[in-house]
Amino acid sequence: MKLGRYRRAAEAAARELQQAGRQAPPQRAYWAAYRTDLLRATDGLAVLRGAARDHDDPLVAEAADRLTDVRLLDILAWTPDREAAPTS
Repeated sequence: MKLGRYRRAAEAAARELQQAGRQAPPQRAYWAAYRTDLLRATDGLAVLRGAARDHDDPLVAEAADRLTDVRLLDILAWTPDREAAPTS
């Protein structure tokens, strides 16, 4: 995972936590930045579920209703990036 992608969000999260009187790292709160990113992904997950429900493969359609948001995000995170994969 590239931490640079979350650097600004982690810095902002640390400031927000400190202003709220909560214990936070002095400079960056990466965990809070990741959490915020996941919470903001709900609209995209709803679109993904809708597309999966309409899929021709019945297993994909069933997965749309049975998998949790966390599991869907896990699958997406561990799916190889086909564009970055070397071509043969």
